[in-house]
This record gives sequence, C-alpha cells and structure tokens, in this order.
Amino acid sequence: MTDKSTQRAEQRRLERERRKEEKKQLAALAEQRKEQKKAALSERRRIKAEERALKRGANGRRSLTREERASLRVQKREQRALEKRQKAENKKRKAEILLGAQESSYAGLYQLAKEQKPRADWVGLVNAALIFPATENESVASVFRLSAVIKEEVCPIALQKALNAVVPRFPTVVSAMKKGFFWFYLEPSTRPLVVTRYEGYPCKKIPIDSRHPAVRVLYASHEIAVEFYHTATDGNGGILFLNSLLAAYFEMKGTKIEDYTNCLNAKDRPRPEEMVDSFQQIADKVTKKTTPDPAAWQIQGTRLPDGMLVYNKGICSGSELHAVAKSKGATVTELLTACQIWGLQEYRRFYGFKKDKPVVISVPVNLRPLYGSRTVRNFVSMMLIEGKDGVPFDELLSHVKKQFAEQNTVAQFMGRINTNVYYQRHVFFRLVPLPLKYLVLRIVNIFAGDRKRTSSLSNLGVVKAPKEFEGKVLRYDFGFGPQKHDVVSLYTVTYNDVAVLTFSCTVKETYMQKKFFAKLSELGVSVAVESNLDLP
Repeated sequence: MTDKSTQRAEQRRLERERRKEEKKQLAALAEQRKEQKKAALSERRRIKAEERALKRGANGRRSLTREERASLRVQKREQRALEKRQKAENKKRKAEILLGAQESSYAGLYQLAKEQKPRADWVGLVNAALIFPATENESVASVFRLSAVIKEEVCPIALQKALNAVVPRFPTVVSAMKKGFFWFYLEPSTRPLVVTRYEGYPCKKIPIDSRHPAVRVLYASHEIAVEFYHTATDGNGGILFLNSLLAAYFEMKGTKIEDYTNCLNAKDRPRPEEMVDSFQQIADKVTKKTTPDPAAWQIQGTRLPDGMLVYNKGICSGSELHAVAKSKGATVTELLTACQIWGLQEYRRFYGFKKDKPVVISVPVNLRPLYGSRTVRNFVSMMLIEGKDGVPFDELLSHVKKQFAEQNTVAQFMGRINTNVYYQRHVFFRLVPLPLKYLVLRIVNIFAGDRKRTSSLSNLGVVKAPKEFEGKVLRYDFGFGPQKHDVVSLYTVTYNDVAVLTFSCTVKETYMQKKFFAKLSELGVSVAVESNLDLP
C-alpha cells in the first residue's frame, strides 16, 4: 500500500472508533436523561402528595395556610429550575459529544444553532429586491459574498455561538423568503442558521423556501464569509452584518468590543428604522428620469458549466490606488470604471466581436448618506456609464468622469426610484397573481435590465470597522454569484490599506482581466493576482 492509502485507511479506522465512542457516550447521556426524568417525576409526585396530605390535615379537609402555600411554591419553583438546568446541561453535553474531535461537525453545530431565537415577523420585499427572484434559474444566482480574512484560525464553535447572538439583531436579513399569492415575502426560517465549512465554488444558489434563511455563514481556516441572497440586503448592509458577526465572534474569543463603528451590538434590540423600505418612504411621485438608458454590447465567451464560478482577484495598496486616481483628478470608482471599460473594449477588439453597441458599466450607489436612512435592507440605485471606443485612456477617463457628474445626483436617482415604485403601487400590477407578475418582471428585466449593461462594478470603498479589529482582521473580500449576462463583473473593497479587486467570472476567457490589471500597472499600481481556479 502507498503512504496515501495507508493514511486514508488509518483515518477511516480512527473515524470508526470516534463514531463508536460517540454512540456510546450518547447512549449513556440518554440513560442519564431517562434517570433524571424518572427522578423529576418522583419528586413532583412527592410534592403533590405532600400538598394533598396538608389539605387533609388531622380532622378532614382544610385550606392551606399562607406558610404552607409559600413552602410548596418554593419546592415547585426549585424543581422546575432543576429540570430546566439539567435539560440545558444535557443539550450542551450532547452538542459537545457530536462535535467531538471534529470541531466542524455539522450535527454538533446544529445542536448549538437550535439555541437561536429569531425575532422576525412577516415583512414584504423592498422595491429594489422584487426583481431578483424573477431572474433566478439554473445558471443564475442573485447571491453576493462578503468575507473577512482574520489572523487567527477560525473556531467554528465560537463562530456558531456568535451567530446565535447576532441572529435576533437582524430579523429581516436572516429570514427565509417565501411565495405568497401576490408577492414573495420574508418570514422566520423553520430551521436555524448553521455555520458550515466552505467547500466548492462560492455563491451557490440559496433555495426559495421556508427552510433556508436568505444568508449562509461559512468558514475556512482563516476566513469567515457570509453569502447573502440579494433580497435580504445590499453590500453596505452586508458589511454591517459581517462586522456585527465578527464583533460577537471576537467577544466570544475574549476580546472586549467597545467601539461599534459600522456594526451593531448583538445585545441591542432591532430598531424599526433598520427594517423599513426606504424606497417607499422617499418616492415623491413627481421627479422623472432624465437620462435615457443606452443599449449595451453583451460580453461573448465560452460559458463555464452551471454552478462553476471563478474569482480572479487583484490585491493592491489602497493608498497607492487612491494616489493614482487623485493624480488623474478622479475618484477610485471612476478610475476603476474607466479601466474596466478599457479592458472590455480591448477584449472585444482582440476577439473581433462587433462594435455596433457601446460598452456600458452598471455602477450601484449607496443612497443611505443622501437620504439619512439607517435601513439594513436594500437601498441602492444605479448609474449606467457608457464607454467611448478608439480614444486614448485619458480621454476615456474624462468621458467617464463627466457621466458620473451628470448621473450621481438626487434628481437622477429619484427618477429611477419613482419609475420602479410607480409600477409596484399600480393597482393592476398589485392584483396580478405572482406567477403572471414574475413572468412580466422577467420580460422587463431582459429588455430594460440585462440588455442595458455590459458588466457591473460595485465598489464598497474603505470599510469602517471597530478599532478592536486592528491586528485581527487582515482584509475583506467582496464578490457576486453567477449571472446570465454579467459574465465578467468587478467587485472591490478596501480595509487596512489592502484593496481587493475581485472579478466574478462565468466564462473561460481571461483576456479582459489581464488588460485591466495591465492598465493599472501601467498607471503605477502594483497588483498581485490570485484565483480560486486556474483556467487554461
């Protein structure tokens, strides 16, 4: 036998012994619980018999005195407390047995997860989230991923306990999405949220049913990740959830968190303003959209098999990237948008694809600072930035900056919001049953959504976090799930002067990413590239 075969055989033998010991301990625990129940029943009967004896007295039936009633109440209260304490201890012991030597045992973590106490009630989807269930199919997942790479190795037990503490604080985020007669809606999941080890490809589909919360929490050796169904929240709300989870996790590990910058204290109760649909609140029903949406060129390439998603990441200095953007008189987002358009135009030229339509990048904008909203649900609007082919990069960047200035306005966003809210509130559309309604939304998305953009760029900027995270969190990562038309899109986030630029890809060709990173290097940004899968 080879060394690997011997090692696998030894692992199987150890696993059999572990399971045998686990069964033995569970059987002993069950026997102990049986004896405890028998003793509890006997004690309750004794208290009842004592009560009957006191009522009979020496001369027939009589009423109990105040002292006798008080004594019996104390005995009953102590017995209930004892039984509750024994039940909790047995539950904890069962979880420890199931976890055993394998800290990542799902069965053990599931036992811990049963302690969750969600506070969610029925709530409808926000306006921006209505389209996501309509665009789902076998190859599309409206799921995005935020993760933190930490210095120490992740303890799944502490992570599960931290998650249990955080779940009641985010009722709308951790709910499950269900189908109603007219709309999808959010309601507490019938199963607890359990942390699992990260395996396979990122951003797998989250089923739409009562058993699956709209988020999943994953971990690897030094990484804690949360994947969100986009109906639950957006990137900024996701960072708030991830930071809150990290804060609870570090407290479980013995670090006192006093600074709650950009995160919520798990001990607080959820506030009403965190759960509102801000689109409905701010829509003025008057402002109209002023900028028409251009028809966009669609990326062509060799599609990867369903479920396969490649993350090509460029890691660079955040301050260096900011300095280069500043030297060009642009923001980081404007610079990255121009580089992305440049890479896509070079990709189109290299493979000889038609240039009958422009490259258009969809750029989401966080609306919370503009309107003073504190919602943790979706609250973003889009800018559509059109490319300009056959011009030097500096001229392309100037063209991009001009469009940012024109579209990054309250009036432009309000026009888009009013259009979407108008159709949601329309009496006819409200009365249409869900299957017909989502057929209409799919058609609208094809002609007014997918065909209006070539790719997307979402920049979360520099993440603010508690000061206690310094020295513990090394960086954040941000990525999206597989899309039908956005087959190559860019997602960026910066922390601790580490900027991570992630391309979410569902095509084999990588020429566009190479030209993007080459342009950044040419401009003076040193970039290290890594990937979860090496494509030929």
